[in-house]
Amino acid sequence: MKGLSPLPNALYLFGGRILSALFTFFATLYSAQRVGVINFGWLSFALSLVSYALILTDFGLLTFGVRELSSGRREERLPQQIITFRLFLSLIVFIILLFITQVLKKPAGVKRLIFFYSLFLFINSLSLEWFFQSKERMDYVGINRVLTSFGYLFFLLLLVRKEGDYAKVPFAFHLGQALGIIFLLLAYERGGRRFFFTLNFKVFKEIFLSAFPLGIINVLQIFYTYFGIILLGLIGQSEELGIYSAMHRLLFSTLIIDFVFSFLFLPLISSFVQTQPEKLPKVLEISNRFILLLTLPVILIVLIFSPSLISLFFGKAYLKGEDLLRILIFFLPLTTLSTLYAASLIAQKKERFLLRNTGLGTLLNILLSFLFYPQWRGFGIALAFVIGELVILALNLLSVRRMINFSFARAFLPIVTNQEIRFLTRREV
Repeated sequence: MKGLSPLPNALYLFGGRILSALFTFFATLYSAQRVGVINFGWLSFALSLVSYALILTDFGLLTFGVRELSSGRREERLPQQIITFRLFLSLIVFIILLFITQVLKKPAGVKRLIFFYSLFLFINSLSLEWFFQSKERMDYVGINRVLTSFGYLFFLLLLVRKEGDYAKVPFAFHLGQALGIIFLLLAYERGGRRFFFTLNFKVFKEIFLSAFPLGIINVLQIFYTYFGIILLGLIGQSEELGIYSAMHRLLFSTLIIDFVFSFLFLPLISSFVQTQPEKLPKVLEISNRFILLLTLPVILIVLIFSPSLISLFFGKAYLKGEDLLRILIFFLPLTTLSTLYAASLIAQKKERFLLRNTGLGTLLNILLSFLFYPQWRGFGIALAFVIGELVILALNLLSVRRMINFSFARAFLPIVTNQEIRFLTRREV
């Protein structure tokens, strides 16, 4: 399978992500308005808890698979091995999650939501999105994202009509995900490959040990992302949880920029590491400026129009989250820049630095959340969320700069020329 160049890949990812984000956003708005603030908060809590469990079925395997396949160091059987291994891990994690759900002191309805969402562990394990990422075929990735989000919205409109239908939301989510899974499996076999399951515990052990550092990083990243929602679900008030969850979702609808770059950076930087390492400083400088160029206007818009945006998309019942959104939006440039430098460390097999940096930022986020919450409630948790990401970015940047001596002055001026864009798309190297 021949890969595409970075520019069409970026366009496919960007276009697919825009459509996906729109469908997902409308699905979020629809569910938030139909099921009510309290039920919406519990849905977010259940999905966040399952998202924590999901990282144990990934545990760096997908990032490892992308790096290995894109470098040609692994045979084509790796997709079957990783999927089978992930299904095995899903069964173990599913059983553990069931036990945890039983001991949680939560209403029976919340426990049912956790159980329903936990079926996603098995569905997600079948995804081949990471395979097409490794082959630099982001057209398939983009189509997959559109299918899953459109399917989610379609089945949500079909199944959820009133507040009492909140328990049907996870099934709409699963059906949408299944559409994308089926599409990628068909595309995989259409390329002349045959999909099958392979059970080899010796291979599983080898893959697991190779991916272990990346797995710990993934655990920390997901834990970091959803810690605020989980904390509020455990110690906060129901309305407080619902409002924070809505602002969190609104923030994540802007992370299309981070999504696109997260898929492009690792293959792009890995190729420069292998073929033209002397040009890495220029790659980082241009990428850094391009990120700032795209994210700073978004911050300005949200700071000025946050009340109008919240009222338009979620309704006046969520206006209490205005200050939350204004602090959370600063996460956008911080995490996108951090993604750039994280990809640089992974491409150079320096995961230990990324692990240390992510661990320190996550620990700071946890400590500050507990410290800020009694006085500032949800705003304090949002502030801790942003400060922790700032620390992770600073540490990643310093780690990369010890190995790649690029210019800070040229990296942080939000201007990009056509010649520099051509350079990044490797039409002019």
